[in-house]
Amino acid sequence: MNFNDSEKRELLAFARRVLEKIVKEGDKLEEECLDSHFMQTAGVYVFLYQNNETVGFAGYVIPTVSIWDAIAENVISAGTHNLGKSDILPEDLAGIKIEIAILSVPKECSFEEIEENKDGVIVEQGRYKATFPPQFWKEFPAKEEFLTNLCEKAKIEPDAWKNFSTKLYKYGAIIFNE
Repeated sequence: MNFNDSEKRELLAFARRVLEKIVKEGDKLEEECLDSHFMQTAGVYVFLYQNNETVGFAGYVIPTVSIWDAIAENVISAGTHNLGKSDILPEDLAGIKIEIAILSVPKECSFEEIEENKDGVIVEQGRYKATFPPQFWKEFPAKEEFLTNLCEKAKIEPDAWKNFSTKLYKYGAIIFNE
């Protein structure tokens, strides 16, 4: 899956329209997708930044809906569940920057196959599972710390990523922003 600069700009403009509609009017934007390329399914994450700080993010790794619909759903979720901060107000919109990550299908991998600052990672042990998309690498200085925190997020032992019964999956992302 690949997107040219024009397609990326179109998806970002759509995400901006969705965000403005939900913040200003409290309603979901109903806009038909005219590009069949955007009707493919893929995992999608949306991040909202203000003054270079994350103020909201939402997404899912496993593709369930079209890229177009996933962007709309995740923009709404990121824009209305604002990491415990106050709601995004209409006057804040000009300072909000949108970033979209369109994900590849996760593949099971070993610790050694995970590339720092590149791969999103899923950790799974029994019924416990969690993920960090690629943008989370900036939060942790080393792969071991990244995986330890991911295990804690999954509510399993912090060093469970070392256990052969724990599965690791990695996925790539096409990341673009305003």
